Amino acid sequence: MSEWEEDRFAYVPEPQRCPGCELIEMEREQVPQGAEGRGVKIGLRPRKAV
Repeated sequence: MSEWEEDRFAYVPEPQRCPGCELIEMEREQVPQGAEGRGVKIGLRPRKAV
């Protein structure tokens, strides 16, 4: 916190692509809007080996 108080721009954003986050966002696009989509949480789980 002290770094932020001394320099508001002590850190700069650095965009990175996360494959897991990308999958979550793609799935989120499929969640219905409104009441039907309320409370839907999307997570990741390991794919089961067959």
